[in-house]
Amino acid sequence: MSTWHKVQGRPKAQARRPGWKSKEDFVTRVEHDAKNDALLQLVRAEWAMLRSDIATFRGDMVERFGKVEGEITGIKGQIDGLKGEIQGIKGEVEGLRGSLTTTQWVVGTAMALMAIVTQVPSIISAYRFPPAGNSAIPAPSSSSTVPVRPAGAASAP
Repeated sequence: MSTWHKVQGRPKAQARRPGWKSKEDFVTRVEHDAKNDALLQLVRAEWAMLRSDIATFRGDMVERFGKVEGEITGIKGQIDGLKGEIQGIKGEVEGLRGSLTTTQWVVGTAMALMAIVTQVPSIISAYRFPPAGNSAIPAPSSSSTVPVRPAGAASAP
């Protein structure tokens, strides 16, 4: 017996506190190391499986990202093609706008010429046959003192 028990006066078996375990409940070092080694092997196996899963996942993601990048590149090409088509349509619209302006000028000029051509006979008849009371050319008067010269005669200085 230990000194403490002698001082207390109680035997060692009576000094147990509640929750105290006997020696049979404790694990020996060999058993502890064996359990730790088994757990370590289990953890290593799980870790290896997890690494292989992660590598497989990484490979799948790389493949999927490659497909997505290819699709994005294809879409970019389509967008560039559409931009080119839009520029072509803009050019065609500008050409049509210029053509329309030219057509408007030609039609306007043709209409003006048609108006002039349709009015030429009335203008000519107005100068040939002036209206009776509205003479644009004065009639010769009898009191005129201006001598009439013949067409072939030269004037004297």
